[in-house]
Amino acid sequence: MPTRSDGIPQTTGKGDRTRPAGEQRPGEACLRQLADQLPGFRLETIVSERGWGAALNRDDIKLRSGGARTNYFSRLEMLIRPASAYHVLDLTAKATVRNKELFNRSHFQRLTEVDLTSFTEMIDLWVLEYAELYAAKR
Repeated sequence: MPTRSDGIPQTTGKGDRTRPAGEQRPGEACLRQLADQLPGFRLETIVSERGWGAALNRDDIKLRSGGARTNYFSRLEMLIRPASAYHVLDLTAKATVRNKELFNRSHFQRLTEVDLTSFTEMIDLWVLEYAELYAAKR
């Protein structure tokens, strides 16, 4: 990837339009695979002022005698925060299983020092950890 004079990777400003049709971001592919393996999870793409990324979510209802019900919410959200004056690649992850927060993490690296392989591996590890914690709480 070409760099600017200050060493920061230069982008074309075209976002995903330069990505071949059907190709996914590495983290999104991992989340999609998890959604395929765990029934009931829905994958959503997030693009907002908080950043861009993806989330898995699932709603469960437990019916008790007498017609009472309890709603349970499970979600894994991973976002890359927007560019800032600090020139870092900032990843955040929030995980909830059955209404209980499991983790709320943030990891960042300077843009000039980013190792995409290790960043992708970390995303995969966080998704795997969520899957294990979700399966254990069921």
